[in-house]
Amino acid sequence: MIRPENAATRRRSGTGSFRSSQDPAMIRVFYAYGREMFITKQVWRDSVLLDHLKKVWNVPNDLYSTIVQALQDGLGADMIKPAEQLAAIDPDAERDASVLSIVYREQNRISNAEKVLRRHTERHGESEPIAGVCFVGV
Repeated sequence: MIRPENAATRRRSGTGSFRSSQDPAMIRVFYAYGREMFITKQVWRDSVLLDHLKKVWNVPNDLYSTIVQALQDGLGADMIKPAEQLAAIDPDAERDASVLSIVYREQNRISNAEKVLRRHTERHGESEPIAGVCFVGV
């Protein structure tokens, strides 16, 4: 059984992908001892991701990493509340604005994404990462 505390043991394959090349609904994961297996996104979400989010809810670096991984796995719909939490607790305002705007954009909440980026720019000025997020479609 893959335990939630082992969520960080996921590794990229040589091709840079977690997914089986035959089935995009599958995610490549590793047991605690390094044994590889593929599970569906839904099983990963239900068995590991949601419990893992509870554990990292108040740890900005870990929450950020979990959000980014979930976005890469196509689980962005579950990342709205975690990204909003990151924005509330993260001392890195640039990082949380970028992540929250990307999560909103991927969920087609364009006006919310734009508000996040405008508010950040008003408070902190423009920066390359924020300008880059704006450039790619928000």
